[in-house]
Amino acid sequence: QSLGADALQRVYTAGGGAKNSQWTKIRQRRLQVPVVPSAHTEAAYGTARLAQGLGN
Repeated sequence: QSLGADALQRVYTAGGGAKNSQWTKIRQRRLQVPVVPSAHTEAAYGTARLAQGLGN
């Protein structure tokens, strides 16, 4: 925020950590925003989406 970014409203999570409810609770407490699993929980899906955007 000090650099001009908008405040976080929520954090989407993927991969193995997304399946661990205790880890999700810890992140929510530390980040002070909701941490929600993404529709596609495999981390490689996000990487593929990023790569797809770079090709445009």
